[in-house]
Amino acid sequence: MMRTGAIFNLVTALIGFQFRRKNVLLKQAQSMAKAGVEHIEIITDFLRAKPYPERYLRNEIDALATLKDEGITFSMHAPTLGIITGANHQLIREASVKTIIDDYELITPLEPTTVTIHPEALKMAIKDLRTSDPKKKKFLLDIVRKNEALSFEELIKVIPAEKICIENYFYGELTEYKKMIKKFGAGVTYDIGHYLLQYFGPRARKKVRKSIQLDFGLVEASDWKTNPDPFEFVDPFFNAWKGMVRSIHIHNVRPRILQVSQDPIMFRDHYPLTDPRGVVNIQKACQRFQHFKYNGPVIIEDYGNKNIAESISFLRKILEKIQQSA
Repeated sequence: MMRTGAIFNLVTALIGFQFRRKNVLLKQAQSMAKAGVEHIEIITDFLRAKPYPERYLRNEIDALATLKDEGITFSMHAPTLGIITGANHQLIREASVKTIIDDYELITPLEPTTVTIHPEALKMAIKDLRTSDPKKKKFLLDIVRKNEALSFEELIKVIPAEKICIENYFYGELTEYKKMIKKFGAGVTYDIGHYLLQYFGPRARKKVRKSIQLDFGLVEASDWKTNPDPFEFVDPFFNAWKGMVRSIHIHNVRPRILQVSQDPIMFRDHYPLTDPRGVVNIQKACQRFQHFKYNGPVIIEDYGNKNIAESISFLRKILEKIQQSA
């Protein structure tokens, strides 16, 4: 059965931890649970923002773990900044692995169902060191895959392989890692916004003007396919990863006209599900998840969380309706 999930508000957690406030995570989780959330994902960037006392961290996690008695389940999202498990430099790989393991051990009382990791090295091999030469591309990817495998071997000494999920990212085909992921018995996290931006947005056909370089790029209005059909951005991924999708991140994608010109459009993801300018048809996407018999959390990844309660209620009603009619 699909469960309504959401991710913690990073800013709220960071501020609370900076001032060593009590029950920062529990209070936020209780508010989300009141809105109807059944699953909560912790993105662990904020846990080590400062060398907080270990006792303080453990008390916060233990308090949060009390929600398990109310049926709330949890998952972990490894830090998104500075973690490169496929790095060429051994020290970077080792530090990345140690960070993920340390965070996992800290939140063990929550019994996380999955641990999602970004394939940063894949992005670097495809985007930062881009080459049109297929032989050179394969050479780069072989290096990255070898490095990732070395990190995997260390991670699964502590984290059960079936809990580890590699997330599809903006750059590069995640299928480049498929053989490795299957070998270790790991899974994948499907991020709906990342997939849309990769195949339907600025990363698919980028046109930069006036030397303005943004991470999400600039693109002509005609390059963006408005209201893409979920058959196009859900089905291909689930068909490629049959039985291996263990977590879903869902959020809206919004276009915004830039002031520098009337033509370019800037695209951002991680917007509320109910955003009136969002192009994702949430209900149809969830129907496709049901079609593929996905059985896990559908996690709202709206970092701003301005309308998190509204998004949670919206998603829960959709999932309940879909599952009742199944």
